[in-house]
Amino acid sequence: MKILKNVHIALQFYSKSKGLPKQEKVEKIAEDLKKETGLPKAVYTIDIYKNFIVDRVGLPDGENISVEDIQK
Repeated sequence: MKILKNVHIALQFYSKSKGLPKQEKVEKIAEDLKKETGLPKAVYTIDIYKNFIVDRVGLPDGENISVEDIQK
């Protein structure tokens, strides 16, 4: 069995409100993620986007807040 190293998991969330939440919100989610048990060992990134999807491509408009390199 081959063991993967340097696994990176990106978590993307969308705000319920129109604009972006404050940076403290994503930092709180990151702290909760660090405390969570049962998750695979990896480097996690959390992105929160505005509640806006560009219709022609089906993706967020790019504006986001994030926390990167969360080690589990």
